[in-house]
Order: sequence, then structure tokens, then C-alpha cells
Amino acid sequence: DMAMALGSIMFVAVWMGIYTRSIFLTVTCSSYILLSIPVSLFIYKVVFRILYFDFIHVVVIFIILGIGADGTLVVIDAFNQSKGLFEHQLDRLIYSFNRSTTAVFTTSFTTVVAFIVTAFVPVVPISTFGIYAALCVAVNFIFVCTIVPSTVLLWDKWFSKSSASTVRSHADLSSTKDSADILQGLKGKSNLCFDRLYVPFFRKHKKGLVLLGLAVGAVGAIGVTNVSQLTKPEQWFPDGHMQSNYVESLVLE
Repeated sequence: DMAMALGSIMFVAVWMGIYTRSIFLTVTCSSYILLSIPVSLFIYKVVFRILYFDFIHVVVIFIILGIGADGTLVVIDAFNQSKGLFEHQLDRLIYSFNRSTTAVFTTSFTTVVAFIVTAFVPVVPISTFGIYAALCVAVNFIFVCTIVPSTVLLWDKWFSKSSASTVRSHADLSSTKDSADILQGLKGKSNLCFDRLYVPFFRKHKKGLVLLGLAVGAVGAIGVTNVSQLTKPEQWFPDGHMQSNYVESLVLE
């Protein structure tokens, strides 16, 4: 399990490094993502006074790696898109902040609400896990909105070698023509996958995708109706797993 966690961390770090092409952004942003876990643990134990912490709570590392990397890359993309639109770094920072935080807030808020709902489950491990996971996502969102933009700004100042030869001042972006130019400027290399692959694929196969979604929903509905009551305790881990051995030792004692 620890090897899988370390492998997930390495995979996210390598992918972030390939995407950003910056060791500085990879190391710092990966650190911020992981830092949200102990900060949330402090709030969980010290502020909320919840002492229960079990193996299931460790699984949150896989959740926060995906959500944290997604939010970080959204901020970096928004800042890169502002390169040809604004001259001053403050204008670029304001533009990227406004453009990215809305999207990140939507994904983070829905995830937090989903985990908070599990806090009302009468099973202690599930309810406490929901609270801890919601805290991790919320803390990560705060980091994405505060520390990550500052880090991207330092990266652009210290390490970025690209030049903003074609720039616009913030005051020149009021007319309709300027708005159209902004939209045209956003179609850079960072959006090639979205413009040339993602959107055309969904437009071409939208009927088939709708049918596929309906089929998956129907299979899920049939599966739910066929759920039967357990006749024996469910085994979550294989026999040789350390958690199974630990539980067995407790029973024997």
C-alpha cells in the first residue's frame, strides 16, 4: 500500500513535470498538494477534536493528488494564456486568478459537499473519513487560490524564458473587437488537444456517447435492484494483507 502511494506521488510529479516543463513548479506545487494533508490533519485532530484515525483515512492521499494536480494545472494554464494579453504581471495574475478559481471552486465545492454528506453516516470510520477528506479538499483549494498563483508568478519572474512580445494593457480590453481578440489569443498550444481532439470527438459521436451513458445507467440500476443482504462479514483485504493479520490478531487476543 505504501508502494502504491509513493508510486502515485511519483506519477503525478512526473506528469506535472512533463506538462509544465519546469522542475521548480513540479517540486513546489507537488509539495503544496502533499502539505494539505498534514494541515488538514491538524484541523481534524486539534480544532475539531476528532481522535479517531484509521487506515481508511490514509486513502485520502489518492484523492488529494488528483484534485490538487488538477487545480494546480488549471492555474498554470490560465497564467500561460494571459501571456499575450497583458503586459504587467499584476494584470496577468488577476486574469489567471479570476479565470481559474471559478473552475477550481466548482470542482472542489461539489467534492467537499459529497464528503460532508458521508459525515452523517452512523459508521464512525466512514463519517470521520468524510470529514477528513472534506478538510483536505478545502485546504487544497485555499492553497490553489493563494500559494500556487504566487509560486507561478515567481516562476515566471525567475525561470520562464518566454517573452511577451505581443501584449495588451488592461485598459485596452473593453471593446467587442478586443474581446474577440482575447478569445482568439486563448487558442494557443495549451488548447490544441481541446480544440482538435476533445471537442470534435464529442461532436461527432454525441449520439453514441448519450446511448452509452444511458446503457451504463441502466446496468447500474439493474445492479442496485439485485443487491442482496450479506450472509457473512465482507472481506476488504486479502488473507495475507497486513490489515487482515492485524484484525485476526485482535480477534485471537
